[in-house]
Amino acid sequence: MEENRYTVEQLITGFYIKYNRLTELINAAYSNSIRYHNVDLYIDLYSVLKNLYSGNIWTYKSTNGLDIASTIINMCAHYRTFFKKRQIKNTRIFLIYGLNCPDANKVFVENYNGKFVQNYRMKPTVTNSIENNLNIVDLICQYLPGIYFFDIGKAEVSSMIYKLVTTIPSIPDCTKIVITKDILPLQLLSEGYVDAILKPHKVSGADLSDIVTIDNLWDKYCTVYRNCKIPEECVSTKYLSNIMCMTSVPERCMYTVYRVKKAMELINLAIQNKYIQPDTTVTQFGLNTALSILEVPNIGNLELRYRAICPKFQSQYMLPSEKPEYKKSVRLIDLEDISGLKDVVSRYFDTNPIQIDRL
Repeated sequence: MEENRYTVEQLITGFYIKYNRLTELINAAYSNSIRYHNVDLYIDLYSVLKNLYSGNIWTYKSTNGLDIASTIINMCAHYRTFFKKRQIKNTRIFLIYGLNCPDANKVFVENYNGKFVQNYRMKPTVTNSIENNLNIVDLICQYLPGIYFFDIGKAEVSSMIYKLVTTIPSIPDCTKIVITKDILPLQLLSEGYVDAILKPHKVSGADLSDIVTIDNLWDKYCTVYRNCKIPEECVSTKYLSNIMCMTSVPERCMYTVYRVKKAMELINLAIQNKYIQPDTTVTQFGLNTALSILEVPNIGNLELRYRAICPKFQSQYMLPSEKPEYKKSVRLIDLEDISGLKDVVSRYFDTNPIQIDRL
């Protein structure tokens, strides 16, 4: 039984999109866009490590104590090398780990992300292993130029991406890309905070990874994330957060109120009656006001669901409660210390090789 299990390294390398597939995706997504010379890459480590908590035992075996740390760092090398070959001047990488279950969200939505929380509580050994490895990731990232690690506790990863995008100094001619399997970061795309979402997906050795941009957002949301038909009359993508809270987010144990088609019909009805604008971001409170005038049922708890998943709201209120140090600004640490880097590598990665020359 032990021999048949995947290793932790195999789990994490599933997030290494193969270069030929990555080339196809990036070329397709940026075929008509202005040439970019820099990349900000946000990697969702919750998506990377979540499956370590699946099942009743260790689903993945660990070959040694620091294979999580080394494989995460090598993932940075994998993507930085790809963009370097495309003559990108600078690739900043932001590694973000959060449990996506803020305590306050349980007030908004009963049993919020409850399935994961239950598995998390059942596996303290897994948690200890992840925490030990991420402490090493945090340490070495301080010595690696342009690679940053953030442990945000129970907060939503999408809230930290929003925080970073809106507070750290921007780089000219820079595109912002998120690598995640999670659905909530799509909201950052709909609001224009990021330019693309890469969704790693491999089946039996075949790389079926996908990319989502503002141009194909409704197509991918319906067909890839929700397995439903695309409504004939779609609303603006700026209404994505509203659609999500009005329909379902099973990834957070938020179950169906309306189907996607019906939710879009209700928003279109509010637009036609001129209660809201067709291409303007509207909070769920504002939309609920319009829907109540139209006597639409089942809207009572939608505002609370919206608060639970909205990256901007979560970043402003839930993230600071989890991590008070991020209440105002975020500090990026770049230690120019070659001897310090060599010491960390020799101490922790002697038997867990990292591709330092590619970083």
